[in-house]
Amino acid sequence: MKKAKKQPIHISIEFNDAILPVIECEDGHQRVPLKAIVEQIGLQWETQRKKVQPEKYLGRRLGTLTTM
Repeated sequence: MKKAKKQPIHISIEFNDAILPVIECEDGHQRVPLKAIVEQIGLQWETQRKKVQPEKYLGRRLGTLTTM
């Protein structure tokens, strides 16, 4: 008997008339990219990115992961 191959599931969230992707991370948690939210509410991404760096207060509290 063959095992059924798992089909990938794509999840999205609607926010302020935009569709935000939900990403499966390496640690098994699902996350929404912060950049998409920041841009949707009209803030400057670079300013917000600096606030959530791991060594900053918000980065430690939110457990954010930033990439360049």
